[in-house]
Amino acid sequence: MGVTFEPGSSTSGSGERRSAGGFAALVVLGERAELGVGIVDVRYPCYVSEAGFGWPGESDDARAFWTTVQTELVSLPADAEQSSLVMPLAAGTATVRFVRLSKVERSGQWALWWRKVPDFELANGTDSDWPYLDAIRVGELLVRSDATLLSWNVPMADLLAGVPLRVGARWPDLMPSDMVAAISEVLAEASRGGSVDRLLATVTPHPRWYRARASRMAGRDADTALVVVQLEDVTGSEAEQRRLVDQIVRDPLTGLFNRRALLDITELDDPVSSPFVGVAFLDIRRFKSINELWGQFAADQCLIAMARWLRSAALVGDVVVRLSGDEFVVLCLDGSPLLARVEEQRELTVQVGRQRIPVAMRAGWVDRLPLQPLLSACDQAERALAVAKRELWRDVVSWTPAISQAADDRVELEESVRRAVAAREVTMLFQPLVNVVAARVDSFEALVRLTGAGEHIDAESIITASQQLGLTPSFAEMLFDLAFAGGRQLQSAFPGAAIAVNVSRELIGTGSAIDAVARSASDAGLALETVIIEVTEELAGSVSGAELQAQLRYAVSLGMQVMVDDFGRGETSLSLLRSLPLAGIKLDRSLLPTDDDEDGWRFVEATVALLSTLTSKLIVEGVETPVQSRRLRDMGVRVQQGFLFGRPRPHGDWLSTARPSMPEPDA
Repeated sequence: MGVTFEPGSSTSGSGERRSAGGFAALVVLGERAELGVGIVDVRYPCYVSEAGFGWPGESDDARAFWTTVQTELVSLPADAEQSSLVMPLAAGTATVRFVRLSKVERSGQWALWWRKVPDFELANGTDSDWPYLDAIRVGELLVRSDATLLSWNVPMADLLAGVPLRVGARWPDLMPSDMVAAISEVLAEASRGGSVDRLLATVTPHPRWYRARASRMAGRDADTALVVVQLEDVTGSEAEQRRLVDQIVRDPLTGLFNRRALLDITELDDPVSSPFVGVAFLDIRRFKSINELWGQFAADQCLIAMARWLRSAALVGDVVVRLSGDEFVVLCLDGSPLLARVEEQRELTVQVGRQRIPVAMRAGWVDRLPLQPLLSACDQAERALAVAKRELWRDVVSWTPAISQAADDRVELEESVRRAVAAREVTMLFQPLVNVVAARVDSFEALVRLTGAGEHIDAESIITASQQLGLTPSFAEMLFDLAFAGGRQLQSAFPGAAIAVNVSRELIGTGSAIDAVARSASDAGLALETVIIEVTEELAGSVSGAELQAQLRYAVSLGMQVMVDDFGRGETSLSLLRSLPLAGIKLDRSLLPTDDDEDGWRFVEATVALLSTLTSKLIVEGVETPVQSRRLRDMGVRVQQGFLFGRPRPHGDWLSTARPSMPEPDA
């Protein structure tokens, strides 16, 4: 039997002492005894003792306070849910609020919330339960950690004029809709024990600034955790309100509208009377490279220049938005002039100090359909921009239904891959790379395939989908295990044949790729000297050169070979290739011409001659006819891969019925 005092935190993360809502405690009232009730097991933060209110009483005020609290608790009616008390003290007046947390037979649990108020403050108040708060116009309320409202004062009711307050309502639901997320964050942080003091903004129904202060008041667990909140309207004059609007809906770097403004416009836009006939999504090519090469300040100057250019290119009445990073959106009254200028100018030159930085633009565009919601048009324009990012030769891509269908197909593909991986419906096929001079198998490339419903999906799509789904590390290790288990058996039938595996960009980025390959190969009993790591040209151009070099040199130090795959499909710098420890380069099948395409063969011959200066081993994939094989051999390409020599098959097929097609060896 007794009362337990369990205060909340008294300090913020910075160490500053704060007490939102005054002093706070959790008071547990046990069984009522004939002789009254005692207060035991008292623990309190420093601000209580500093104020002279430590229990059992270091001052006359403290003793008077605790005696009055005990008396009030004992005398509270059994069915009471809340009560308040004003008690005169020598140093001022204490105002106390009691809120019931639980009710069981002959006992109860109460939240005790109090504040000592100087008499001069009290004199300026009214006859409300919390008179001093009416003087300082700060709304104050008590909420549970689940956001349900327990108690509030008169100023809070004034702040939320027109919104009915009731016990049990959710506090965020009482606030303007554009403040709900911020309010919920404040409550969550305070419930965890932090002390919050921040400015919140709203433009609904009018621009306002609120100062929110909150701290956990008391509570042993989530069911009893309470938060005291103070809310104060700190909005000033009309001019300040206009500045407030700009701070809320303008991007501070470029001065353009921001994402929040775009969301507000799309929500309020009426498709019947909307003036916007189209939407353009734009970004800056290789913006990441600008950041890395010239630094963030230079990149910011490029963004400012881009914003200035868009304002000049847009029509009066167009809405220009910086969405995020280097992405911009223009809601157009007529998109023709803007798109014509993008295709005509294509590139800006930004002077930063002595540097002249090229800023190339690309755009996705959609003609808005009648009665189409503006947000839907924005989504289509963004998908068109995604196509422009993949198709490097196009500056402007207009949306078509096929673009959305392709995006839907990618979602379906990812879902198929996710289901197959979860069910372990994964297998490994092997395709031979043949030395056409020695008429022997040089190596086998391991290619992943799905079984079941996903068997039609090609290896590249499977890897891409796994990367998008975040499956890369665990999925890759499973693939390595399958590849090397099958590869070990192939080596027994094809002595000296190496086993090649592809390593993805995401796996390289984890820094664990080489160790994962080495571990799987060793577990399968493969000598690391017979392992080939293939990195795509896209990977070589997207991963930091220093990081890629370090990992590939580590692979070579372990005895493994490194090759660049699919060369000719991307934009890899030849200087980067020169810096990598390559055992060979594999030309993409897209470079291989038909038998009688003489112009195409002249291009291949020049490419082979150039790449021969970088490596002694060139491989061409996609070889399907004897003519292609012979012409490549005449150019010095000894190792070839393609359907002419064999399609990808399970390793068991190569050990039994299937054998690679071989040319006649040189005499």
